[in-house]
Amino acid sequence: MTARRTTPRRTRTTALAAAVALAGGALLLACAPTPPGHGPARIADSLAELLEAELALDDLSDLERDVLQRAVDTGRIEQADYDEAMARYLRCMADAGFEVDARQLLNGLYQLTHERPDGADDPGYTLEYLETGDACATGTTRRIEAFFTLQQANPDLLADPYEVAVRCLTAARLVDGRLTARRLERLVDRGLAGVPFDVMSLEAQTCFHGAGLAVAVGAPASPAS
Repeated sequence: MTARRTTPRRTRTTALAAAVALAGGALLLACAPTPPGHGPARIADSLAELLEAELALDDLSDLERDVLQRAVDTGRIEQADYDEAMARYLRCMADAGFEVDARQLLNGLYQLTHERPDGADDPGYTLEYLETGDACATGTTRRIEAFFTLQQANPDLLADPYEVAVRCLTAARLVDGRLTARRLERLVDRGLAGVPFDVMSLEAQTCFHGAGLAVAVGAPASPAS
């Protein structure tokens, strides 16, 4: 089985890329190299630190502000809050004429797909879809999903998406403890050919999606954007 680079299906920033680019650069979390012996690089010391910085911005929607403030107060983003943000995003897309399928993964995140209608292969359709997705994510899923993804899939706030994926794959017993982040990166570059698990299984997709890696059957995969 191999993996393919997925075509753009949505513009909601996901996983680690989202956390690094939150609020259009307001939280540019470029990580300095971690000194030897201090463990893997992290994007921040705590999720609370990221949440509080985001709440200081003045362009949050009422939904975003309510959810993020509640997360600061309680220490976590609730599944119900993420579900509500996703429901609003999907409703917005449907109202614009784009039906998006949402599959819930084992960590509570949603993996979204959109099937092009017949005759919609022109670049104009793709551009319209991407622009609509960006507009629908604004004020609904963009920030909330980014934080929920960190909470559910990367609680250690690791900066390396391949390290995030390796830890998840190991915990799910899809690989043994010998797989390293750099080895996984090389495997991804080669389309994950010959890996000892089903790339498209719910368990594997939970790990890859949570790490921000778009992986599907067909050709080499790459970090989602």
